[in-house]
Amino acid sequence: MNHPPLEGARADNAPRRSPVLLGAAQRFVLSVVLFQFLFTVLSYAASGEVHITFLANPTDYHTTPGHAFLVVSIHTSNGPKEEAFGFYPRAGGKTFVGWPGAVESQFRRNPDSFSRVTASFTREITLLQYYNIGRIMQAFNRSDYSLLETNCIDLVDSVARSISLKTPVRAVIQTPVAYVKELARLNADVFEIRLYNADDLLIASLNGTEVARAGFRGDTGRQPLKTKQGDNALEIALYNDVLGVAWGYQVYKNGKVIISDQCGQANVRGCYDKNYPKGLIWKRSFNLRADY
Repeated sequence: MNHPPLEGARADNAPRRSPVLLGAAQRFVLSVVLFQFLFTVLSYAASGEVHITFLANPTDYHTTPGHAFLVVSIHTSNGPKEEAFGFYPRAGGKTFVGWPGAVESQFRRNPDSFSRVTASFTREITLLQYYNIGRIMQAFNRSDYSLLETNCIDLVDSVARSISLKTPVRAVIQTPVAYVKELARLNADVFEIRLYNADDLLIASLNGTEVARAGFRGDTGRQPLKTKQGDNALEIALYNDVLGVAWGYQVYKNGKVIISDQCGQANVRGCYDKNYPKGLIWKRSFNLRADY
């Protein structure tokens, strides 16, 4: 059992320094873990995207207290490099009162927790944010673990706020799963699409349903896409009536363009300065991954 069923909160979420000093050996081991984490960041982050995932195990009042923890993943040419961390009381610690806490590798401390995840939420982060997360973990590594003041949810909450996410209101009666699900709801991905410069007809479909249409020289403006959690199939098709064709489309995720293309100018110059037959000219498919 890693900590009691109900996770509490402090008003400011700031970890307290423990009045009981960690032994030199324990501090060395924990520092090595965090150093390896930061070294991984500096070594690999430049070559791929960096993502952080917030996860939670459910509360079972008879056997399992539940737990909130983090996974940081760096996508490299050799595959993902992952580290997982959670905030725990040190071995033998009492969780209802202040006791030296430790940020530990989730893979080592509680590897079974990954098979019991019922809530998760992922966000892409920058290298600087990644570095600051390491500093937050170092601060928690010098703090007490306490049921009602600083616990595993507080580490997750501090990291979420450090990357500018909207965070749930902390409460004394709050489970890890409830917190992560609300965090996901507050920060759900927002997708939009714009079809423009159409010559002759652009049609966009999401998961098999038409969501936007731009006729000759039309411009839909930015239209919301109602995505589901996980993968969503987006298709954009261009149809021609006569002579040349032109097109333009943009797909936005959280306000940023992630997919775009434009060719020709409707009713002025056809794409590649050539004529095309009547009917479907091309259909392009994209996957939109939505995190909730």
